[in-house]
Amino acid sequence: MPSCLVIDDDAIFRRMAADILVAHGFVVREETTGAAGLENYLKDPTDVVLLDLFLPDLTGYDLLPKLIEVGAAGQVVITTADFSLDSALKTLRAGAGDYLPKPFSEESLLMSLERVMRRTALEKENQNLALQLRRRVSDLQFLHHVSQLITSNKPLEIWMDAVVRATSGYIGAQAGAFLLKDSKSDELFFYGVTGPRGEAIREIRLPRNEGGIAWWCLANREPVKVNDAHRDSRFNSDVDEHTGFLYRL
Repeated sequence: MPSCLVIDDDAIFRRMAADILVAHGFVVREETTGAAGLENYLKDPTDVVLLDLFLPDLTGYDLLPKLIEVGAAGQVVITTADFSLDSALKTLRAGAGDYLPKPFSEESLLMSLERVMRRTALEKENQNLALQLRRRVSDLQFLHHVSQLITSNKPLEIWMDAVVRATSGYIGAQAGAFLLKDSKSDELFFYGVTGPRGEAIREIRLPRNEGGIAWWCLANREPVKVNDAHRDSRFNSDVDEHTGFLYRL
């Protein structure tokens, strides 16, 4: 359900606005002063704020930038019975989402809030798309870097270690490794390694019959993401016990 915070010292106006909004599915909260309104919003931000331009303790001009600072940019609808073009332009330029002179009709109020929420939703969607695009570009740059390492003329062990270091750095891991299968002994062994205890890890081999998440992935031909390996029933703790280093997958 959409939510609205009404900040106005006029009890009749608050009741009228609340009745309209509640009838149209809004959750409404009310405050009579700017300080109380700001505190209310900080505790639980609403989808839109209906803000009177003149309050007992401070003006809407003073409160608007404070609300914008805490995340309400474009979500504040200024209301006032003292309409002027100057006040409208001033508040809209300062970041208000709309300006609604009093008195106004039920339809005008609902249309104003709808415009503000639709615009806010669109801006958030655009921000999410921009973030996804940046992540996609970053992923492609990383893959390009890895492909260059793989196709280099360096020995296998050198470029594989470089790939592990690059991958660990990209995902923010403190350590990482490639596991390869030795077909003759039917064991997994660490080939590309980076991070603490790297050399000790190279000495470890994991037989199939001892299980482990890596063996499960190999047997099932499926990748798996494990947030806490030690809580996973498939985890083999031999590596941690051998190195004294806590590994996570």
